[in-house]
This record gives sequence, structure tokens and C-alpha cells, in this order.
Amino acid sequence: LNIKINCQVIECSAVGAYNAVSTTYKKTIYDTTINNDKKHIFYLHFGVNNLINIFNLEYQAYNEVYFKIPDVLGHQPQHEQISSLLPIDSTLCTDIPVDKLVTQLKNLDYQVARSNSAGRYVCNWTYFHSLSHASYIIHPNSHALFIHVPEFKHQKKEIHLNFTKDLLHLIVQHYRK
Repeated sequence: LNIKINCQVIECSAVGAYNAVSTTYKKTIYDTTINNDKKHIFYLHFGVNNLINIFNLEYQAYNEVYFKIPDVLGHQPQHEQISSLLPIDSTLCTDIPVDKLVTQLKNLDYQVARSNSAGRYVCNWTYFHSLSHASYIIHPNSHALFIHVPEFKHQKKEIHLNFTKDLLHLIVQHYRK
């Protein structure tokens, strides 16, 4: 497979997440190595959810932000719109086939489910901006997906690594057609 992977750790803050997503998408626009309509670009975001013990593939992000606790920079919005262009109760959905991936990953014996809510904290904030950028970016085959992962005490690190490898493989396999 000819795959280019760029990984980064994003600060757990609204500002840090927005800057990271925006910078990554801007780099994509000007990257001549992927300036080809036949290539697909995937933005996969991983976030730890200490309330789950399985992997969750997030189908959508809400245009609402509600931080029950401040982010690492002290920002704590309460029931605010992320984008003023859309109603607060609107959602953006991934075009990656979440249900198909969940079925395939379950067939590989992973504990995984589709989720329809990435929460309203930094994960949802990040995912909403990523989906928004993927929808409006110059490249026609841009896709975003957020994956909530459990803590290592629920799923060992090796399982996380294998899950990520298999998820990447299944996504690439789907879009290779």
C-alpha cells in the first residue's frame, strides 16, 4: 500500500484542536503529492473516553459545545454553537461507512460499536471542525472519522495498536475500489 500517514498529538483544548485541524487541512490543500482527484485523504482522530470499555466509531458531530469542565487552557463554553452558519442542533456526518466498519471489526473479534455522539467536549469540537473542513476542502476525496478509545485498563495497548492497524486497512480497502 502506498499510504502517507501524519500523526500528531493535539492539545486537549478548543484552541489547540482548532489550530491543529486547520493547519493540517491547509497543508493538505497545498501538498502537491496528493493533488490528485483519485487519491483519498483520511483524517482520523482518536480520543480517550474513560466512560467506555469498547471502541466507538463516531458517526456524527454536533454543532454544539458544552464543556462541563474547562479545557487545559481554562476555556469552558456553555451550550454554544461551533459554527454560526448552522443551527445549534445540527450535525455533520462522516461519509466513511461506519456501520460496515463496525461489522467488519466485530468479525475480527474487536469490541466496537457505532456511536452517534462524540459528546460536547473537545472531541466533538475537533470532530465537528474536521468534518466541516473535509466538506469544504478543495480536495474532493477528503474524509474524517473520530474514534473514541477506552483506557488501557479496559483494552490493552496491543489491542489498541492492532485495532488501529486493522481499521486503517479496512478503510483503505473500502476506498480502493
